[in-house]
Amino acid sequence: ELFNKNWLEAKKNLSIVDLNETHLEGKADETTLCRGVVEWKGKQYTVGDKGNGPIDAFATALGATPAPKFTITAFHEHSVGTGNNTSAIAYVQITSEDGNDYWGAGKSTSVGRAGINALVSALNQI
Repeated sequence: ELFNKNWLEAKKNLSIVDLNETHLEGKADETTLCRGVVEWKGKQYTVGDKGNGPIDAFATALGATPAPKFTITAFHEHSVGTGNNTSAIAYVQITSEDGNDYWGAGKSTSVGRAGINALVSALNQI
């Protein structure tokens, strides 16, 4: 319960209002397009960019917002549950421009979305 409250459900400055991930067909480099609306400190921003996967695309898209600049320095994930009740939990470490490290955790039935949620969680630790 504490883990959920402090990591998975914690909302501060950044939240996702709407988000779509699309794998671009025919791209040899596994390009993913991420488009949506995020809220940073109460103001909504339309974001969209591409990357080598959903997390990279979302991280790049956040560059269009005033959210702090960062680098993803670690990523881990594992499954929770069995059969149709399986979810992914992802953990992301980011390093901010000032050199501080922050961890976040995210959960979803989609591995890509779990990673994106973990990135949001990490940014909310700043």
